[in-house]
Amino acid sequence: MQLAALIHKGTHCDATAVTAAQVFDMATVNGAKALGIFDSAGEISVGKCADLSLFSMDSPGFFPLGDPKSALCYSSAGLKADTVLVNGRILLEKGEFRTIDTQRVRHEIKELSKRL
Repeated sequence: MQLAALIHKGTHCDATAVTAAQVFDMATVNGAKALGIFDSAGEISVGKCADLSLFSMDSPGFFPLGDPKSALCYSSAGLKADTVLVNGRILLEKGEFRTIDTQRVRHEIKELSKRL
């Protein structure tokens, strides 16, 4: 989202070319429309697929909290998802992966990096 916001501002030489709310819609509702899946995704609604990232409001990227969409759009470097759900399934909960063995993944990455 940050890149989308900055590209529009930079190419138009206008800091007001696109708002954080517009960028948020690009990433959610309008993204689903562009992919032709808005009937089943793109917004939090009964019967639609749910891929969600939850963030702690205590994160430095949200402090002090003004506009949550602006914080999501422009503070991405300072934000780390606390919980992640994909199609309603919890993959990350309170910073801990629930579906993978992180030690095994680290070991495999270390071995692969040796080959590189």
